[in-house]
Amino acid sequence: MQEETGATITIDEEDGVGKIQVSGPNKDVIDAAMAKIKAIVAVPEIGEVYEGTVRSIMPYGCFVEIMPGKDGLLHISEIDWKRLETVEEAGIKEGDKITVYVVGVNDAEGKVVLSRKKLIAMESWNKMKEAYEAGTILDAKIIKAVRGGVIALADSAQVFIPARQASLRFVQDLDTLLNTEVRVKLIEIDDKGRINLSRKDALPAEE
Repeated sequence: MQEETGATITIDEEDGVGKIQVSGPNKDVIDAAMAKIKAIVAVPEIGEVYEGTVRSIMPYGCFVEIMPGKDGLLHISEIDWKRLETVEEAGIKEGDKITVYVVGVNDAEGKVVLSRKKLIAMESWNKMKEAYEAGTILDAKIIKAVRGGVIALADSAQVFIPARQASLRFVQDLDTLLNTEVRVKLIEIDDKGRINLSRKDALPAEE
């Protein structure tokens, strides 16, 4: 590091605590050395977003270097909201730069758990809020029938469509709507962050 930056770095121990001193011919040299030192001693923080490099791909996910010498596991189930059989299905390969979210850090084992799906959800949430405020009509696909309605996928976000809003006519068996592509309008975002859509309210825009 000294050869690379041109700085002089000394490490001393005082009362059982290591102390690092950095000196150099100018501020730029010192700043460059300090940045490298901070990167080495830095610890990934839960809830933070990092741009990392894919170092290796496994059947169960991939390892991403988010700091110099610090890798995290991006499990295949945390890559996308849709089910993936292989990491490659998401277009990820070794050497790729990807953005990830730290969901957990195991201090005892030093393991860092990453998620890309979390970021997709956050981005989709912001888009949903914008669509709600603007009254935008969205394209959605119904993927699951639940009590009281159906779950649809709209712009990578899972949203709820009440049964009375899921079809133009009364539907006894909501399972018959599975995989149906519909146009919907956002009618509510409640205080718990749940997103409710309506197909009926999107009709004027369809006609």
